[in-house]
Amino acid sequence: MNSHVQASSEPVVHSERLLLRELSHRINNEFAFAISSLSLAAARCKSSEAKLALGAVQDRLQSFARVHRSLQMPDYSTTIDASAYLHKLCQAISHSKLESKGIELTLSLCPLRMSSERCWDDRVRVDYKCGAPCLSTGLRQN
Repeated sequence: MNSHVQASSEPVVHSERLLLRELSHRINNEFAFAISSLSLAAARCKSSEAKLALGAVQDRLQSFARVHRSLQMPDYSTTIDASAYLHKLCQAISHSKLESKGIELTLSLCPLRMSSERCWDDRVRVDYKCGAPCLSTGLRQN
């Protein structure tokens, strides 16, 4: 790609990232509002059965919010550890979807440093600190 095309696409990429961050922020706010509304409703309930049901929905929404936060793009112009990012994402998914079924998702990675600007790019250049990349996954049913 020549430098003219690359320079002209930078404002578009910046605008897209800004839009994604704003959308993500609004989604986080909606989760927080829904969770707090459920908490208030549960506090007003007389029925213990209704309180339990509202609490279960609240827990479910908190799990979804955790997964959403885990999927967010890292801060601009930083170096991230992709292995820590993926570990956090696996924990959130495991807690949200698998834990209740007695399934544990595990992920083991060597540190994997990369530029956050290239994190979602399909042309990612990775610095391997531990030699060859290593990835180990596992599912365990309890």
